[in-house]
Amino acid sequence: MVKELLLKIKNIPDEDFLFRNVNLKLIRIPRGYSIDEVPINAFRDEQGDGISTAWDKYSSAKKLRRLAKVPKFNGVIKINTGNIRKISQLSVQHKPTMRNYGHSLITGLPKKRPEMIKLRSLLKDISNWVIPLNMNLI
Repeated sequence: MVKELLLKIKNIPDEDFLFRNVNLKLIRIPRGYSIDEVPINAFRDEQGDGISTAWDKYSSAKKLRRLAKVPKFNGVIKINTGNIRKISQLSVQHKPTMRNYGHSLITGLPKKRPEMIKLRSLLKDISNWVIPLNMNLI
């Protein structure tokens, strides 16, 4: 049996940023996304425990992109932690892993579709590309 290592959880200050990988498959050109726009689909809670991100104190956009299954199919966005916390239902939690000590989660995304879409749209509005997607791969 493998012992689980306990990693120290820290408080993420409002002035810090989170990075998030965005896969090219989330972009749908016919839906009218402009190249510099972060898609609303970038904010999915794939595992049900929160939106996976990486804290900029312990990671970089390039490091995070390298952790993707196929890095060339990913871009990286950044979001200010304080701006996330201004969205009343959302919170940010440091959730380190052995592979990524900066791993963090955006939690509080509702399950009901209309509310979820509204919050995902707000997250989109406060996000910016750090490493844009390579649209030539579409």
